[in-house]
Amino acid sequence: MSCLRRLVEAFRWCRRRRRGSVAVELALIVSFLLVPLVIGSVDIMYVLIERYQINQALNEIYLFAWTDPADASNSTDISNILAQSSTMSLAPIALADQTNNPGVLSYCLQSDGSLTSPDSTGVCSTGQTVTYVSYALTAAVHLPVGVPFLPQPFKMNISGSAQLK
Repeated sequence: MSCLRRLVEAFRWCRRRRRGSVAVELALIVSFLLVPLVIGSVDIMYVLIERYQINQALNEIYLFAWTDPADASNSTDISNILAQSSTMSLAPIALADQTNNPGVLSYCLQSDGSLTSPDSTGVCSTGQTVTYVSYALTAAVHLPVGVPFLPQPFKMNISGSAQLK
């Protein structure tokens, strides 16, 4: 009987010790898995918010280009629009490259709907010209918590083209 009693007491002792090990395992899981996931998700949210804000700024520039096609390539007006957009964003938004940004390209619209380049004088034989303007925007987001696989500051570049009237 005493052997059985010792075995039961040993089992109870092991069971009590296991309760403490669950707390240690939970602390390890929280500290090594959940905390980095939460911190990383905060940084990813900053990146997603800034991407949305850059897309909004690009849409505002498109609206400006469609309403005033003659002034669509004026980098001063575009910089003013971006300055207004940057007041609500996490990082300042600017034109990516000042030399060819914005870029204006003209094509000749053919009768089959295809586009071709104009001749050397810039005149279209069909008489129908289609003009596109392209923009490239950039922003550098400073993330609140540094994640090892994301560079600091995180640079974002977005470009797009719009057809003018």
